[in-house]
Amino acid sequence: MKRIRTLIADDEKPARDRLKLALVAMKDIQIVGEAVNGSHAVELIRELKPELVFMDVQMPVMDGFEALQLCKERPFVIFTTAYDEYALRAFEVHAVDYLLKPYSKERLRAAIEHTLERFGNTAGTERLISEYRNSHPYWTRMSIRDGRTFKIIPVELVDFFKAEDGLVFWVENAQRKVVDETLNELEANLDPSQFLRVHRNAIANIAKIVRVLPLGRGRFAAGFSGGEQLEVGRSRMEAFRRSMRLS
Repeated sequence: MKRIRTLIADDEKPARDRLKLALVAMKDIQIVGEAVNGSHAVELIRELKPELVFMDVQMPVMDGFEALQLCKERPFVIFTTAYDEYALRAFEVHAVDYLLKPYSKERLRAAIEHTLERFGNTAGTERLISEYRNSHPYWTRMSIRDGRTFKIIPVELVDFFKAEDGLVFWVENAQRKVVDETLNELEANLDPSQFLRVHRNAIANIAKIVRVLPLGRGRFAAGFSGGEQLEVGRSRMEAFRRSMRLS
């Protein structure tokens, strides 16, 4: 029987140890990693690609819900928490189950059985991902690799995203960092009232545009406080003019 690749995410080591002890006795489960906070959970989900995550709700850096929002490929999730006030929200994001600490081995086994019932249903997984994205339509923060870890940064800080030489860069005050997402993924997940595709290779944060530079023949460039400029593509000109309130 195929075992479910499972990640445990909890900032309390005793809680991780108790859950791990219970899970290792279950033949359906293969523990692939442990995350100590929300940011670490995002990193390990991207790196290890678990099929199931036991996710604590309240963790340092970011909570379990925020961590899930940053996962492009979302695994099945069972929330574990000492607080019942998050139950409704957990099911709104289509968690498989919600375990209220302290929970019994029987309750844990029931959650695993519930997961097994849904595991392997590709169409159902795609539907869950679609519904989750619809319930959380726009990203407010992004994870950016910084050495062996990920930094979590509010998207409102970026000046613009730009694709060059097969990479996509987060550009802020003339400083550049590589992001994992494509421009099409960014355009689909960023608030269009705040971010505008100004060129086939660039998305601008409207609030960070400090000047509009005429280039002649009805063309413009967007200028930013760090000195960077983005030329606006012809097919994007009308939308840019509306956003900048240009007559």
